[in-house]
Amino acid sequence: MARTPLTLAALATSAVSGLIVSGTRDHTGDGTGAFASAVLVTDDGELIIRVPRTPGAEVQQSAELLGLAALAEGARGVLPFAVPRTLGITRAGDTRAVVTTFLAGERIDATTIEADALLLQPIAETLAAIHELPVSLVQQGG
Repeated sequence: MARTPLTLAALATSAVSGLIVSGTRDHTGDGTGAFASAVLVTDDGELIIRVPRTPGAEVQQSAELLGLAALAEGARGVLPFAVPRTLGITRAGDTRAVVTTFLAGERIDATTIEADALLLQPIAETLAAIHELPVSLVQQGG
């Protein structure tokens, strides 16, 4: 089912009580088309709404929801990067629509990173911080 950014914005207002959307734009994510998604502009910043289009995307979204729910403030505080927050969930036909905070960024193909790239140190620190999370947090988070 095709979903426009405006219909996704309407779904978001159903998922998040009191949400006022002042703008919206299409978001293609990784380009696979597994999700219908849009970035929503609000007075409190940008949010993203995603609706899975395939059973595989539903499974992926379920795993993401479990992982995000497992990250309490303490765990989020030790990570050197921002982690999205789930703000609301609503039904969208036979599936669900999930609204989270939006983190802008770009995907990087690891094969394009040179051995002396300045980006290597922050990547290593990020991976180290993830590996320092308690094993129990990861196990409980699915």
